[in-house]
Amino acid sequence: MKAWTITALQSESQLEQVAEGVFDFDIRAAEALGFIQDPAHIMMLAISTDLVVGMASAVLIRHPDKHNELWVNEVGVGDHYRGQGMAPALLEALFAWARAHECENVWLLMDEGNIPAERSYRKLSPSSERRDTVMFEWSLKPAADE
Repeated sequence: MKAWTITALQSESQLEQVAEGVFDFDIRAAEALGFIQDPAHIMMLAISTDLVVGMASAVLIRHPDKHNELWVNEVGVGDHYRGQGMAPALLEALFAWARAHECENVWLLMDEGNIPAERSYRKLSPSSERRDTVMFEWSLKPAADE
């Protein structure tokens, strides 16, 4: 029996108690509020009692010549809650949200060699996989901030 439930992020108060390892950094109130208020952003939370023990965040992508897609930005599971099937359950909840928003595809990128994540994602039978993707990143912070 799982000791957590999946729900959509709707309020900043849901992020007041978060297990270690769910997020990379501390919650930033202004960004959390902006995320919640933006209808193109969605986050599913795994909650045990009042503690957030997992999350998956995503962004609805619209483009003039394509069908809607959902990009999964991040999946995080608390350090002491891994191995319970939480990541696939969070992704399934995002898939349901994506279907309701007429998305034809859901995609994500992961770091090569992240075996636990890859194992979780394979449980959901992806329709395709690419190993030839290259990611470029540009920092827009002023040099003094880096």
